Parts: sequence; C-alpha cells; structure tokens
Amino acid sequence: MITLLVWCMAFLITYSTIPVIRRIAFHFDVIDIPGGRKIHKQVTPLLGGVGVFLGLMMGILIFASIIKVQAADVRSALNISGIAPILVGATMILVIGLVEDIWGVSAQARFTCQVLISMGMVLNGIKIDFLPPTVWGNLGETLLTAIWIVGLTNAYNYLDGLDGLASGSAAINLFFFAVILYAMGQYSLGLIAVILIAACLGFLPYNLHKKNKIFLGEAGSTFLGFILACIG
Repeated sequence: MITLLVWCMAFLITYSTIPVIRRIAFHFDVIDIPGGRKIHKQVTPLLGGVGVFLGLMMGILIFASIIKVQAADVRSALNISGIAPILVGATMILVIGLVEDIWGVSAQARFTCQVLISMGMVLNGIKIDFLPPTVWGNLGETLLTAIWIVGLTNAYNYLDGLDGLASGSAAINLFFFAVILYAMGQYSLGLIAVILIAACLGFLPYNLHKKNKIFLGEAGSTFLGFILACIG
C-alpha cells in the first residue's frame, strides 16, 4: 500500500512539474532546433529529465519519511541508505548532462567524468562480480563494470531521438527489473525501479504530445541509462 501511494506521488510530481520545466527551458533557450538528421519538425525544449529526476528523488524521500514510523525490520529490509551511491552517481550524471544541454561540453570531458563516476560505483561495491578474487580478476571486473555503465549510459542518450523511446523502454525494463529484484529480496533496488517507472510514465505524455512536446535531453537520457546500468 505504501509503495502504491509513493508510486502515485512520483507520477504526479513528474507530471505536474514538466509544464513548468518546459517554460523554463524556453525562457533560457535550452532547446533542440530541427535540422540535419533530426526528425522533429519544431523547436523542442530539453530538460524533461529534470522532471523525471524530481519524481524519483521526491518519491524516495516520501517513502523514507513514511517508513520512519514503521517497524525496524521494515527499515532494515529496505535499507534506503544502501542505494545512496547509485542516487549520488545518477545525480552527478544528470548535472553533467545539464551542463551539456545548457552550455555544451566536449565529448572527451563527458566521457572522462562518466568513467570517474563508474569507478566511484566500483569503490562502493556496485560492480560485476564473477571472476576469481585475484588482482587480475578485480581489474577485469572493474574494466567490465566501467564499460557496462558508461556504455549503457550513452546508449540511452541515443534513444531520445524518437518520441517515447527512451522513457518507454526504460519503464518496460524497470518493470521486469522490479519483478526480479522483489523476487530476490533486493527491495532497495526494487524501490528505485518501481518509483522510476512512475516518473517515466509521468514524463511520457509530454514526450508524445505534438504541441507541448519536451525531450529528456542528455541530462535525462543519460540519467536513465546510468540507473538502469547500476541496477543491472
């Protein structure tokens, strides 16, 4: 019941903030202009990912506030603090994307930052783990983790070109992630997946709307890709 309530809150937060974010994007000229290989025909604001970010973060904060009054075993099972590294890393990825959307930044600089953030995930225990616990095994796992996180983060950036593709596919992937995670007892990661589904669905109508359209922008698409990579 609590999860359903928070899911609805996350959806409403994203859905209600997108129109405001859209106006802000137009005001500061954070827009995508048609031309070249781009398929959209009208000037479209970016920054939709900020609404998705707010939906996820506010949903988690609301959930954390509610379970403070719940039994201790519920709090320990969910372990909200355990997902903090992913949320911090995702926020950093979002900020880098915002810098690109607003001012522009070189691909080399973005790539370097993404690699450093992925290393931070490894240091916090979020990594592929299947090789022998040797020096070479640890190096191999670290390399594969960096390739996975950086690769998927950027792959989702390319999905933002078609209406509804990035947020829609993310919602579908997150649904199946949530089913698997809850079945395996990884409730903290499952919580991220469930709330982020709501945030994606709150954004989706605006991404499909012909007149009031908005894009995720690099900030939002890389944010989704990063979280999906870390959950995986």
